[in-house]
Amino acid sequence: MTRNITKVTKIVIDNKPYLVYRDLEVEGMSKENGSFSHILRRLILADLDGKWLGAINFLEDIVMAFGQDKQTGSMFGFSEMLEFSFANLLTHLPIDMERVTSIFERSLSCFNVEFGSISDNYDREKDTYSIKLDGNLFNTAQKIVFKEGINRKSIKKEILQILLNNLEENPTGFMKIEELESSVPILTKEVIFNLNLLEEEGNVKCIRQLSESSPIINVKITAKGISELDISNETLKEKASTVNNYFAPNIVTQTYGSNSPISINIGEINTVFESLKKEVEEDKDIQNKSEVINMLDELKTDVINKENPNKVQENLGKIKAIGTWIYDKIIINPYVSGIIVDLLMRQTTHS
Repeated sequence: MTRNITKVTKIVIDNKPYLVYRDLEVEGMSKENGSFSHILRRLILADLDGKWLGAINFLEDIVMAFGQDKQTGSMFGFSEMLEFSFANLLTHLPIDMERVTSIFERSLSCFNVEFGSISDNYDREKDTYSIKLDGNLFNTAQKIVFKEGINRKSIKKEILQILLNNLEENPTGFMKIEELESSVPILTKEVIFNLNLLEEEGNVKCIRQLSESSPIINVKITAKGISELDISNETLKEKASTVNNYFAPNIVTQTYGSNSPISINIGEINTVFESLKKEVEEDKDIQNKSEVINMLDELKTDVINKENPNKVQENLGKIKAIGTWIYDKIIINPYVSGIIVDLLMRQTTHS
């Protein structure tokens, strides 16, 4: 029996290209554990030869969905084009693609990305990345895609990257304006505004129609636009040295040209670790809870005081050995992991 699968687009994650397909047969189905979550889209990832490598379910908590504000003036998150929204959003999520591939190869299992009330969290045991909805999908996606804030430069770079991905897979190179609008979490008028700028700069070519209501119908990146994007990407890489520092499993950094100190927010750090300690206390599978809690307290103290990098590395290894999910929650938190990396980086710099 042939499944109802349609090709969506091409994306690049960690410099690796993937073809993205949409599996229409599962949409609307409830999550297997009987929760209130249902599948909005299932995206199948394949290599450039079409071999399936993994599958990701994008789910939404139905209760949360009813409380969402509705964003007007944007195609992003539009129900009929969600596959483009999620495909591009996937490139900005801190998901372990090797894990996505391995669970698919082992048992044809899907990784889950779930929008709801739970704070951003990577649950490795359940193979789920939770994203807390901030008002609506549009606002939530903006914070994910434009982590350093929305500005003209970041918007233009995002548009060019999407158009380059399309050009490499599409023989004509032209992308429908609706598909582009659905891929970037900005208002339609902002898409058009930035496309006009890019066209004046010679970075894109637009096909227009006479109707003023939809002046652009197709767009593609030009050779100049590709060069501009390459320069932008190389500039970003040049801010870091080419030396990778491996401090612990999943902690890999690059040395930055100007290592400005990371400020410490004790309240935020306390919140993260107190939440972890509570989860440890409630986890029935952990036997030596007091030992784990002591390790978390020690790690929290060293993070706050930015002292003893050797002890930090040692405690991280012990915590991972006892409970992978605890370790993952520490590493997946960008604030705490950033301080840990900064601390370990200083050790490398002065050793």
